[in-house]
Amino acid sequence: MAFGFFFLAILGVTTAWLIQANKVCFSGQLRRLKPPLLVFDFDGTICPSFHLFIEHLNALSEQYGHGKVQPDQIENLRNLSARKVVGVLGVSRLKLPFLIRRIRINAQKQLLELNPLSGLSEVIREFKKRGFSLGILTSNTEVNVRLYLQKHNIDCFDFIYSGNNVFGKGAHLKAILKKSGLNPKEVMYIGDEARDMEAAKKAEVAAIAVSWGYNSKSALMEQAPDRCIDEPSQLLDLN
Repeated sequence: MAFGFFFLAILGVTTAWLIQANKVCFSGQLRRLKPPLLVFDFDGTICPSFHLFIEHLNALSEQYGHGKVQPDQIENLRNLSARKVVGVLGVSRLKLPFLIRRIRINAQKQLLELNPLSGLSEVIREFKKRGFSLGILTSNTEVNVRLYLQKHNIDCFDFIYSGNNVFGKGAHLKAILKKSGLNPKEVMYIGDEARDMEAAKKAEVAAIAVSWGYNSKSALMEQAPDRCIDEPSQLLDLN
């Protein structure tokens, strides 16, 4: 009997983890998209949330049992992939989806006060004027992203695809391609992390790196992106 209760408890924890880790939230439409489609990452690419993320990661270190990021570690961490950062800080892979969710909830109000990089909002609106389809693929929550876009007058995206699996963006990009019916050659993924570049390559879409986000330019270039962008205005050269 005791073993039965133990088994059920383990099963319950595993099920909860799988649900949280693989939870997907989608808003918008995909069937009517016209090429070209630009899919943006959110954190670091549109919203400069790196230091806010570190602040809340440190605040939750005792509760979730991982190490704190020290000030002299920050630049080194920007040179590492997300997987290596998780290892360096000793973040439990089992706790990771719950930790990320908690950070997103706790940081919501502060997130709204972070302005996009100068010129980026104008670039996004210009893409819309030119007839580009625009989407967001993120591990942040759909609510956080929608509130941020509205606050900063850039709520002009055709869809927001939010997936809790930090390392599952490749599969999410493939799902977007399948549902939209677009050819991979008609899609570009714009992100600021090595995992964004990995995801783009997995889905066989163009990988566009921006150097103002979470990962350093050198870390991004190790992933051999199709383009590396240093300032928002350069994005307008994409076609």
